Amino acid sequence: MKATANKQADRTVGGGPGRAQDTCAAVAAAVVPTILALLSVVGVSPARAEFVPGYAYVADGAIPPCFDGGPPDRIWEVNPQTGESRVFATIPPQYCGGLTGLTFTPDGRHLRASAAIAGSVLEVDSDGNVGVALDREDGLVFPIGASNLAYDRAGSFWVGDFFPARVLRFPSASGPPETVLDGSNSLVDVAAITSSRSGTMWIAQAERRLPNLFRVSSEGDVTPLHLDGLLPVSIAVGDAEMLYVHSGNFGVFKVPGGDPDQTTLLADDDLPGDSLALSIDGSRVFVAGVNEFVVVDVLSGDVLLRSDIAGSNAGTGIAVYVPEAATLMLVPGAFMALRSRHRKSKG
Repeated sequence: MKATANKQADRTVGGGPGRAQDTCAAVAAAVVPTILALLSVVGVSPARAEFVPGYAYVADGAIPPCFDGGPPDRIWEVNPQTGESRVFATIPPQYCGGLTGLTFTPDGRHLRASAAIAGSVLEVDSDGNVGVALDREDGLVFPIGASNLAYDRAGSFWVGDFFPARVLRFPSASGPPETVLDGSNSLVDVAAITSSRSGTMWIAQAERRLPNLFRVSSEGDVTPLHLDGLLPVSIAVGDAEMLYVHSGNFGVFKVPGGDPDQTTLLADDDLPGDSLALSIDGSRVFVAGVNEFVVVDVLSGDVLLRSDIAGSNAGTGIAVYVPEAATLMLVPGAFMALRSRHRKSKG
């Protein structure tokens, strides 16, 4: 969008514009575990100025907020193999308050984040620099939600906004946003959004009596559904339209094909109650909330890792970095060269 590009240039606090595409997931599933293993074998930590394939990026919407004497909002980078974490970006004070949903832009170059109090969607580059992608001038009011940001297959950007509750779609080309869901569709709460490889968009809300799951086809047709007894606060989708639904303090559920009748509990082992995302290969669910990061096996429901994040309220949003396929194809060779150099230095 032209207006967005101009805004980015004017307001970036040392940063620039923004993509992570499902189409590279198959390549990533094979390559990323090797990359992470080589990092461990070689004993090299990733450089500060980069997003790391397969790592989780976790929003820390501070409580109390910085304008009320609290610490700054931050984004943490978490190694899902070890649970180690570090601050990746610190949100400038003019945007603090209500940092929640995260998603990568389709080219994998930037991370977008909801900043509710500022009425903005922020954009963070690989150096941790923060700028504004969209704000109230673009039609936002109070963008908030543990997974309220997503891109569809066409590159359009979807935002769960509030006051009133609605889902906006910003076209990949320039132009004003379109309202996809609002009160006329029984959307009354904070929206969670995820995109599947088929082009279907899934939207959920934490409501028990009203429809709390919506399927939006690539043609724009909306189908309301109801997950009985669930309060969806965050969702993710894997292969074959397998939905993973975080129902607050009630655990994580699997919903095959988005069919409410097939809903089963995956895990409820004292999981943190905020956000979730899938690993690149789809074999694990990452759950974050209240300064805790948990890894769950998608088949057994076993907790594989549980670690603390030294934040204020880390877990208000989460995203996993999936680089472009071309980048992934080059990485193994680079690490093999690095390992060879490491061996020579030891010899």
